[in-house]
Amino acid sequence: MHDNLSQAICLQCREPLGDFEPVSERLRCGNCGHEYLVAGGRIPVMLKEYEKHLAASYLEVESFVRTQEEFIKRVEQAAQENSKRAPLLNRVADALIADTNYFKSIQDRILEHVSEEQIAKAREDSNRPKQYPLDNGMSSFYRDWAWLPNTEKEIATTMGWLSDQIDTFATDLDVALVPGAGGGRIACEIAGECDNCYALDDSFHLVCNFYDLLEGEVTIHQVNVRRNVAKSEEMVVEYRLSLDPPGGHQIRSTVESGKFSYFVGDALDVPLADESVSTIICVYFVDIAPIKPHLSEVKRLLKPGGLFLNFGPLRYGYASKDINDMLSGEELVSLFEESGFDILTHDTVANTQFADPVTLTQVMSRNFAFAARKRA
Repeated sequence: MHDNLSQAICLQCREPLGDFEPVSERLRCGNCGHEYLVAGGRIPVMLKEYEKHLAASYLEVESFVRTQEEFIKRVEQAAQENSKRAPLLNRVADALIADTNYFKSIQDRILEHVSEEQIAKAREDSNRPKQYPLDNGMSSFYRDWAWLPNTEKEIATTMGWLSDQIDTFATDLDVALVPGAGGGRIACEIAGECDNCYALDDSFHLVCNFYDLLEGEVTIHQVNVRRNVAKSEEMVVEYRLSLDPPGGHQIRSTVESGKFSYFVGDALDVPLADESVSTIICVYFVDIAPIKPHLSEVKRLLKPGGLFLNFGPLRYGYASKDINDMLSGEELVSLFEESGFDILTHDTVANTQFADPVTLTQVMSRNFAFAARKRA
């Protein structure tokens, strides 16, 4: 799956990794000898100091698990107090327990590479790497890999806009980069349109879920006790997530082709050479990661004439708390123009966000979408 990592650079010496040498669960730079973790022999962790990021991921999963376990106790208590609802509430508890056990297994995998001491240190560090909340991350799992009609419609709308811009404005499609790839579906779709595609996310728990899907189906539940549903049976919905859509294997074929790599990485320090990327695609990323600190890395990576595409609603719930990072679409476009880009198009595209097949409330966003070209 990671044949194209031979084109990556070492973050330590900045030289090409080339024919990197696999050493146990490590990738070793042939130039300086720096080693990169390959977690479980599967997941490349392309970071200088991976322990900090994995410890932060552990703490995010820990927080999610703790919340789940507290809610399980409340559900079980409610079942004891209300015999009429007990069968339904026991289903809720069983679903929560199953999901919690799955995420506990991710914690266990992190502990194979990070010590309790490093986690304790991260716990006290207010500046530890930010992690995307796992409860929101689960929504991207459903959307990306449940193959439901409404989630597929949402992905088709997003990919329709992205593909139109690529067809209209891209001068070549040799290397694409998708930062903040989350569940991984958009990156996989992009990989089907280019020669090489790199996807990264700094949240190990999200990348880990993708790699579990490579091994087979993953069962995750959506528990709708707090959400409005019409039918009691919809309070617990079981999703069998798979990389393979019904009747097809095109995603898996793309992933296994060797031209696609999904790794744990930092969008501020990407292991790719200067001016080596033809297209950078951000979907629901600028809303989470402040764009200003990332612009210099975007400019470093893009070839002259390279394309930057953004698609997202500009809701800054998980981004920096700095008000100056919360830009309007107009300010975002001006920032890119001032930073050496020509704006090719900008528009708003209406689309659901993490479409839900059963709850009565749906979120519809007017996404601010724009294409910018790096000036030669």
